[in-house]
Amino acid sequence: MTIAAGFRCSDGVVLCADTEMSMLGWIKYPGSKVRFYKDLPFQPAFAFAGDGEFFEMVLGKLTDCINRSNGAKVLKAIESETWAIHQKFKEEDYEKQTDLLLSLRLNDRRNLFRLSRGFLSPVHSRSVCLGIGQGIAQGLITELFLEAGLSIYQTAIVAVYIVAEAKAYAANCGKDSHILILGDDGHWCAFPECPKHPSLSTREIEEEYLHFKWLIRPFLRQFCDYRLGEGSFGALAEGTKNSLIERRKNKRELFLRRLAEAEGQKD
Repeated sequence: MTIAAGFRCSDGVVLCADTEMSMLGWIKYPGSKVRFYKDLPFQPAFAFAGDGEFFEMVLGKLTDCINRSNGAKVLKAIESETWAIHQKFKEEDYEKQTDLLLSLRLNDRRNLFRLSRGFLSPVHSRSVCLGIGQGIAQGLITELFLEAGLSIYQTAIVAVYIVAEAKAYAANCGKDSHILILGDDGHWCAFPECPKHPSLSTREIEEEYLHFKWLIRPFLRQFCDYRLGEGSFGALAEGTKNSLIERRKNKRELFLRRLAEAEGQKD
Protein backbone atom coordinates (compact mmCIF):
# COMPACT_ATOMS: atom_id res chain seq x y z
CA MET A 1 0.00 0.00 0.00
CA THR A 2 1.28 3.41 -0.74
CA ILE A 3 0.99 6.56 -2.73
CA ALA A 4 3.03 6.73 -5.93
CA ALA A 5 2.56 9.17 -8.78
CA GLY A 6 4.10 10.21 -12.06
CA PHE A 7 3.85 13.52 -13.90
CA ARG A 8 4.61 14.45 -17.50
CA CYS A 9 5.84 18.07 -17.38
CA SER A 10 6.82 20.67 -19.94
CA ASP A 11 10.48 19.61 -19.76
CA GLY A 12 10.53 16.08 -18.36
CA VAL A 13 9.00 13.62 -15.92
CA VAL A 14 8.66 13.59 -12.13
CA LEU A 15 8.14 10.40 -10.09
CA CYS A 16 7.25 10.40 -6.40
CA ALA A 17 6.20 8.07 -3.57
CA ASP A 18 6.09 7.76 0.18
CA THR A 19 8.56 5.37 1.83
CA GLU A 20 6.42 3.34 4.23
CA MET A 21 6.68 -0.37 3.48
CA SER A 22 4.39 -2.74 5.33
CA MET A 23 3.75 -6.41 5.92
CA LEU A 24 0.01 -6.38 6.53
CA GLY A 25 -0.86 -6.86 10.18
CA TRP A 26 2.76 -7.26 11.20
CA ILE A 27 5.36 -4.53 10.68
CA LYS A 28 5.99 -1.21 8.96
CA TYR A 29 9.45 -0.10 7.87
CA PRO A 30 11.02 2.51 5.55
CA GLY A 31 11.98 1.63 1.99
CA SER A 32 12.40 3.29 -1.38
CA LYS A 33 9.57 2.91 -3.89
CA VAL A 34 11.33 5.02 -6.54
CA ARG A 35 14.32 3.56 -8.40
CA PHE A 36 16.57 4.95 -11.12
CA TYR A 37 19.14 3.15 -13.31
CA LYS A 38 21.21 5.84 -14.97
CA ASP A 39 23.76 3.40 -16.45
CA LEU A 40 21.24 1.16 -18.24
CA PRO A 41 20.05 1.82 -21.80
CA PHE A 42 17.22 4.37 -21.91
CA GLN A 43 17.96 5.27 -18.24
CA PRO A 44 14.83 3.57 -16.80
CA ALA A 45 13.19 4.88 -13.65
CA PHE A 46 10.43 3.13 -11.69
CA ALA A 47 7.89 3.90 -8.98
CA PHE A 48 5.50 1.33 -7.54
CA ALA A 49 2.56 0.71 -5.28
CA GLY A 50 1.83 -2.67 -3.76
CA ASP A 51 3.90 -5.63 -2.60
CA GLY A 52 7.58 -4.77 -2.10
CA GLU A 53 9.00 -8.27 -2.59
CA PHE A 54 7.00 -8.82 -5.77
CA PHE A 55 8.19 -5.44 -7.06
CA GLU A 56 11.82 -6.39 -6.45
CA MET A 57 11.36 -9.53 -8.54
CA VAL A 58 9.62 -7.61 -11.34
CA LEU A 59 12.28 -4.93 -11.20
CA GLY A 60 15.06 -7.49 -11.68
CA LYS A 61 13.34 -9.04 -14.69
CA LEU A 62 12.52 -5.70 -16.34
CA THR A 63 15.98 -4.20 -15.87
CA ASP A 64 17.53 -7.36 -17.33
CA CYS A 65 15.09 -7.12 -20.23
CA ILE A 66 15.96 -3.46 -20.86
CA ASN A 67 19.67 -4.19 -20.65
CA ARG A 68 19.34 -6.93 -23.30
CA SER A 69 16.95 -5.01 -25.55
CA ASN A 70 17.82 -3.86 -29.04
CA GLY A 71 17.16 -0.17 -29.59
CA ALA A 72 13.68 0.55 -30.93
CA LYS A 73 12.43 -2.90 -29.84
CA VAL A 74 12.75 -2.11 -26.14
CA LEU A 75 9.02 -1.45 -25.67
CA LYS A 76 8.09 -4.74 -27.34
CA ALA A 77 10.56 -6.54 -25.08
CA ILE A 78 9.11 -4.90 -21.97
CA GLU A 79 5.56 -5.72 -23.10
CA SER A 80 6.47 -9.39 -23.57
CA GLU A 81 8.23 -9.61 -20.20
CA THR A 82 5.38 -7.84 -18.40
CA TRP A 83 2.80 -10.18 -19.94
CA ALA A 84 4.88 -13.26 -19.04
CA ILE A 85 5.12 -12.14 -15.40
CA HIS A 86 1.37 -11.53 -15.27
CA GLN A 87 0.56 -14.95 -16.71
CA LYS A 88 2.73 -16.64 -14.10
CA PHE A 89 1.42 -14.73 -11.07
CA LYS A 90 -2.08 -13.56 -12.10
CA GLU A 91 -3.83 -15.70 -9.46
CA GLU A 92 -1.78 -14.19 -6.62
CA ASP A 93 -3.15 -11.30 -4.56
CA TYR A 94 0.23 -9.57 -4.44
CA GLU A 95 0.28 -9.37 -8.25
CA LYS A 96 -3.24 -7.94 -8.34
CA GLN A 97 -2.28 -5.30 -5.76
CA THR A 98 0.93 -4.13 -7.45
CA ASP A 99 1.19 -1.42 -10.12
CA LEU A 100 4.30 0.20 -11.57
CA LEU A 101 5.22 3.41 -13.30
CA LEU A 102 8.12 3.39 -15.75
CA SER A 103 9.94 6.29 -17.37
CA LEU A 104 12.31 5.74 -20.29
CA ARG A 105 14.36 8.28 -22.23
CA LEU A 106 13.43 7.66 -25.86
CA ASN A 107 14.41 9.94 -28.75
CA ASP A 108 15.74 12.65 -26.40
CA ARG A 109 12.49 12.83 -24.45
CA ARG A 110 11.30 11.35 -21.20
CA ASN A 111 8.32 9.03 -21.68
CA LEU A 112 5.99 7.76 -18.96
CA PHE A 113 4.27 4.36 -18.88
CA ARG A 114 2.07 2.38 -16.51
CA LEU A 115 2.55 -1.38 -16.03
CA SER A 116 -0.52 -3.11 -14.63
CA ARG A 117 -1.97 -6.64 -14.95
CA GLY A 118 0.38 -7.57 -17.74
CA PHE A 119 -0.07 -4.45 -19.86
CA LEU A 120 2.36 -1.65 -20.68
CA SER A 121 0.34 1.54 -21.34
CA PRO A 122 1.64 4.99 -22.31
CA VAL A 123 0.47 7.73 -19.96
CA HIS A 124 -1.13 10.38 -22.15
CA SER A 125 -2.51 12.55 -19.35
CA ARG A 126 -0.38 14.96 -17.32
CA SER A 127 -0.43 12.70 -14.25
CA VAL A 128 -1.12 9.18 -13.01
CA CYS A 129 -1.51 8.01 -9.39
CA LEU A 130 -1.19 4.53 -7.86
CA GLY A 131 -1.92 2.94 -4.51
CA ILE A 132 -4.30 3.41 -1.62
CA GLY A 133 -3.66 7.17 -1.56
CA GLN A 134 -4.44 7.71 -5.23
CA GLY A 135 -7.97 9.03 -4.67
CA ILE A 136 -6.71 11.78 -2.38
CA ALA A 137 -3.78 12.57 -4.67
CA GLN A 138 -5.78 12.63 -7.88
CA GLY A 139 -8.46 14.82 -6.33
CA LEU A 140 -5.85 17.30 -5.17
CA ILE A 141 -4.21 17.34 -8.60
CA THR A 142 -7.50 17.87 -10.41
CA GLU A 143 -8.84 20.58 -8.14
CA LEU A 144 -5.79 22.61 -7.27
CA PHE A 145 -2.45 22.01 -8.83
CA LEU A 146 -1.51 20.45 -12.10
CA GLU A 147 -2.32 22.90 -14.86
CA ALA A 148 -0.59 22.63 -18.23
CA GLY A 149 2.92 23.93 -18.69
CA LEU A 150 4.44 23.33 -15.24
CA SER A 151 8.17 22.64 -15.23
CA ILE A 152 9.70 19.59 -13.55
CA TYR A 153 10.90 21.82 -10.69
CA GLN A 154 7.46 23.34 -10.10
CA THR A 155 5.89 19.89 -10.32
CA ALA A 156 8.37 18.47 -7.82
CA ILE A 157 7.18 21.03 -5.24
CA VAL A 158 3.57 20.12 -6.02
CA ALA A 159 4.48 16.44 -5.63
CA VAL A 160 5.67 17.13 -2.07
CA TYR A 161 2.23 18.60 -1.28
CA ILE A 162 0.40 15.67 -2.87
CA VAL A 163 2.37 13.00 -1.01
CA ALA A 164 1.95 14.99 2.22
CA GLU A 165 -1.84 14.88 1.80
CA ALA A 166 -1.83 11.14 1.12
CA LYS A 167 0.35 10.53 4.18
CA ALA A 168 -2.02 12.59 6.31
CA TYR A 169 -5.27 10.95 5.21
CA ALA A 170 -4.61 7.51 3.64
CA ALA A 171 -3.88 4.36 5.62
CA ASN A 172 -0.43 2.75 5.22
CA CYS A 173 1.14 5.85 3.66
CA GLY A 174 3.91 7.50 5.61
CA LYS A 175 7.52 8.23 6.46
CA ASP A 176 9.72 10.33 4.12
CA SER A 177 8.79 11.37 0.60
CA HIS A 178 10.99 10.52 -2.37
CA ILE A 179 10.82 12.79 -5.43
CA LEU A 180 12.81 12.06 -8.62
CA ILE A 181 13.27 14.70 -11.34
CA LEU A 182 14.05 13.45 -14.87
CA GLY A 183 14.68 16.11 -17.51
CA ASP A 184 14.15 15.69 -21.24
CA ASP A 185 17.66 17.10 -21.65
CA GLY A 186 19.14 14.15 -19.73
CA HIS A 187 19.74 15.76 -16.36
CA TRP A 188 18.27 14.13 -13.27
CA CYS A 189 18.31 14.52 -9.51
CA ALA A 190 16.60 13.44 -6.33
CA PHE A 191 14.63 16.55 -5.40
CA PRO A 192 15.56 18.87 -3.80
CA GLU A 193 19.25 17.97 -4.20
CA CYS A 194 19.35 19.35 -7.71
CA PRO A 195 22.20 21.59 -8.93
CA LYS A 196 19.93 23.24 -11.50
CA HIS A 197 17.05 23.83 -9.08
CA PRO A 198 18.20 23.74 -5.43
CA SER A 199 15.59 24.11 -2.68
CA LEU A 200 14.90 23.42 0.97
CA SER A 201 14.56 19.78 1.99
CA THR A 202 11.45 17.79 1.12
CA ARG A 203 10.57 17.60 4.80
CA GLU A 204 10.90 21.40 5.22
CA ILE A 205 8.71 22.05 2.18
CA GLU A 206 6.13 19.62 3.54
CA GLU A 207 6.17 21.38 6.93
CA GLU A 208 5.65 24.76 5.24
CA TYR A 209 2.71 23.41 3.27
CA LEU A 210 1.06 22.02 6.41
CA HIS A 211 1.68 25.32 8.21
CA PHE A 212 0.15 27.22 5.27
CA LYS A 213 -3.02 25.11 5.54
CA TRP A 214 -3.19 25.72 9.30
CA LEU A 215 -2.69 29.46 8.86
CA ILE A 216 -5.53 29.94 6.37
CA ARG A 217 -8.12 27.87 8.25
CA PRO A 218 -9.66 30.89 10.06
CA PHE A 219 -9.70 32.83 6.79
CA LEU A 220 -11.54 30.01 4.98
CA ARG A 221 -14.04 29.57 7.82
CA GLN A 222 -14.98 33.23 7.80
CA PHE A 223 -14.84 33.86 4.05
CA CYS A 224 -18.51 32.82 3.66
CA ASP A 225 -19.64 34.02 7.08
CA TYR A 226 -21.46 37.11 5.86
CA ARG A 227 -22.44 38.10 9.40
CA LEU A 228 -18.84 39.23 9.81
CA GLY A 229 -18.31 42.89 8.93
CA GLU A 230 -16.06 43.91 6.06
CA GLY A 231 -13.65 45.64 8.41
CA SER A 232 -13.20 42.55 10.58
CA PHE A 233 -12.82 40.30 7.58
CA GLY A 234 -10.34 42.68 5.96
CA ALA A 235 -8.23 42.72 9.13
CA LEU A 236 -8.22 38.93 9.20
CA ALA A 237 -7.22 38.75 5.53
CA GLU A 238 -4.45 41.31 6.06
CA GLY A 239 -3.13 39.44 9.08
CA THR A 240 -3.10 36.17 7.17
CA LYS A 241 -1.30 37.79 4.24
CA ASN A 242 1.34 39.38 6.49
CA SER A 243 1.97 36.12 8.34
CA LEU A 244 2.44 34.24 5.08
CA ILE A 245 4.76 36.88 3.64
CA GLU A 246 6.90 37.02 6.80
CA ARG A 247 7.21 33.25 7.05
CA ARG A 248 8.10 32.92 3.38
CA LYS A 249 10.65 35.72 3.70
CA ASN A 250 12.39 33.92 6.57
CA LYS A 251 12.46 30.62 4.68
CA ARG A 252 13.75 32.31 1.54
CA GLU A 253 16.58 33.93 3.50
CA LEU A 254 17.46 30.51 4.92
CA PHE A 255 17.46 29.05 1.42
CA LEU A 256 19.69 31.83 0.05
CA ARG A 257 22.17 31.33 2.92
CA ARG A 258 22.36 27.62 2.20
CA LEU A 259 22.76 28.29 -1.51
CA ALA A 260 25.60 30.72 -0.87
CA GLU A 261 27.30 28.20 1.43
CA ALA A 262 26.98 25.49 -1.21
CA GLU A 263 28.42 27.77 -3.89
CA GLY A 264 31.29 28.68 -1.55
CA GLN A 265 32.13 25.04 -0.99
CA LYS A 266 32.27 24.47 -4.77
CA ASP A 267 34.79 27.30 -5.15
